[in-house]
This record gives sequence, structure tokens and C-alpha cells, in this order.
Amino acid sequence: MKAKFKFSAANISFMHEHSNDMTGADMAAKFGCSKFAVGNYLRTHGLVPDQETKNRMKAASQIKHYEQKSRLKYKKEDRQIKRLYLKLTIKELSRKIKRNPCFTKRRMRAMNLVIPAEMIKQRLDSCRFKPGHVSANKGQKMSSAVREQIKHTFFKPGHRTNNKQVVGDITTRQMAKSNGGRKYQWIKVADPAVWRLYHVVVWEKENGQVPDGHCVKFIDGNSMNPEIKNLKLITKAENMALNTRWQWPMELQETIIIINKLKRKFNEHTEQSKEK
Repeated sequence: MKAKFKFSAANISFMHEHSNDMTGADMAAKFGCSKFAVGNYLRTHGLVPDQETKNRMKAASQIKHYEQKSRLKYKKEDRQIKRLYLKLTIKELSRKIKRNPCFTKRRMRAMNLVIPAEMIKQRLDSCRFKPGHVSANKGQKMSSAVREQIKHTFFKPGHRTNNKQVVGDITTRQMAKSNGGRKYQWIKVADPAVWRLYHVVVWEKENGQVPDGHCVKFIDGNSMNPEIKNLKLITKAENMALNTRWQWPMELQETIIIINKLKRKFNEHTEQSKEK
């Protein structure tokens, strides 16, 4: 049977001091004993941290162990990065060590390697065209041999792209979530890119132009049903009242419209009475 590990005064003092910022496994590794011996001591003396602190310490310990393993695993790459990160750009350095730029940046962060801001600016400036730059092929014409080889890739006169939409095409667009995320159909009415709400065009085809201060409403509330029998002209004030109470039943929404009409008539009558 294994002899019980005896903690020294320094060990005990250390456990009391670091019980909330160091895991039992890390303490055991430091003392050269099992983590069970440390755990028993902490429980016996009421030094066990709460669950949140345990989770935090465990995460920190895992990160520490991962970094230690990474240092061993990427020892060769780390040496090259330390030696060359101020001499080569991230892309050049990544190519040199046969890794991608994300790996190089991650290892630099792990080793606290920071490229000075002045050097970053200098590197950016060196790869940009200067004012007045003249391209190497300025004034040069394509040779007839090259033109013959690539002429099949040229756009022909009157070429039309595969996704070009003609007048009469209908698309569906969705509003932003902040505006309700509702879907509406749009129709192209003219070139090059004149679009209108399809349900408005349908209503105007039967009834003429929508008067100022009015809008076309879907009777059943379905914005993807633009049939003329499902469309109704209302004032923008009535529409605002409906939209503010969109969660109410349809019957109640219709009642709101009637009440708004009565209010408008009452206000008109009141104004006429004042004039007399």
C-alpha cells in the first residue's frame, strides 16, 4: 500500500493561497503527488471553489496545456517564425514554412510576436501603386497570334448575360427582419432597372393610378397573393393603424378601418362647422 503523501508547510500555504486560481491537477504536478491527495486536502479544509470558478480554472488549464503541446508540436515552425517574422510578410513567411497565413498568425499570437505598426504601414505602401504609375504594357497592342487564341472568350455584339431580366419578369424580395421580414413580389416595368411592387401594378391595371396618401393592402394579409380580389385601397393613416396592431384578428382590423373613417368624417364636419 502506498504511503500517504505528507504536505509540507510550503505546500499547505500554497494550496490556501491558490485554491481559487489553480486546479488540483496543476497543484499535484507542482508538488509531485497525486491529484486525489490534493483534492482530499482541499475538501477536508473547505477550500473547494464553487462550480463557476472550477469551470474557469479548468478552461485556463486546458488552454495552458494546449499551448505547451503546441510548442512541442510546432517547435520547428516556431523557430522559423521567430527568426523571420520581421523580415518577411505573413504570406511569404507562410509559404516558407508551408503553412497557411491563419496558422502563422495564430502561432505569432501564442508567442506574443507583434509586428510594429510602422513596419506594417511600410509593407502596405511598398505593394501599392504610386501616383503616376505607368503599367508595363501601356500602349502595347495584343498580337494577332494571341488574339486568335483567345477570341472565343470575347463577348459578341448584342451579348446577353444568363441572368439578365427583361421587362415583365417578376422576382420575390424579402424585407429586413427589423422591418418585419415580409416578402413582396416586384415586376420589372422598364429598362435598364425600373421595378415596381407587383400588387400595386395589378391594382392600377384595374383601377388606375393609386391616389396620393393611399396604398394597396392585402385583404387576407398574404403578401404573396396579388390577385385583384385580394387587394384593397386604404389611406396611409389607416394602414399605419393596422400595422401598429398587426397582431389583432382580421375582424378587429376591419373595425379599426371603419372607426378611422368615422373619425376622419367627424373631423371634416367639425372643420366645416368652424368655418361657418
